[in-house]
Amino acid sequence: AAVKRGIPVLGICRGEQLMAVAFGGSLWQDIPAQIPESYVKHRQGETTGSYGTHSITIEKGSFLEKALGTRKTQVNSFHHQAIKDVPQGFKVIARSADGIVEGVERVEPLKNYPDGGGMIIATQFHPEVLVTGRDKSFRGIFEMLVKEAAKTK
Repeated sequence: AAVKRGIPVLGICRGEQLMAVAFGGSLWQDIPAQIPESYVKHRQGETTGSYGTHSITIEKGSFLEKALGTRKTQVNSFHHQAIKDVPQGFKVIARSADGIVEGVERVEPLKNYPDGGGMIIATQFHPEVLVTGRDKSFRGIFEMLVKEAAKTK
């Protein structure tokens, strides 16, 4: 409903995965089983998640680069699934060192949506938890989302 109304949407972790599937993408169902060469630990265990455990590389000019002010950062990780095939109209904006998708954003208008739909971004990591730790730069994601939402009618 939010997308149809042009309201910005942020998907986090499972939200990124659900959006990928909803818009025609697919998932790796179990990273360790399906990608045994993956050397990044994507399940950091029983922690608060307020600190990063692996790095991601962020695409130049992407929403994440603008929000965080950097092209490389440390993120938390609590997943064993990930985007396999990115939906049409979306692009990867962040990856972990082993190539796992850590962020996507909509870059093309969505068919059958008024005005092509609103801004859609998604992260595999949990920025809402990372802001409680030492690195406050993750607030930028939410600040930019609120600014975009303020533009909607």
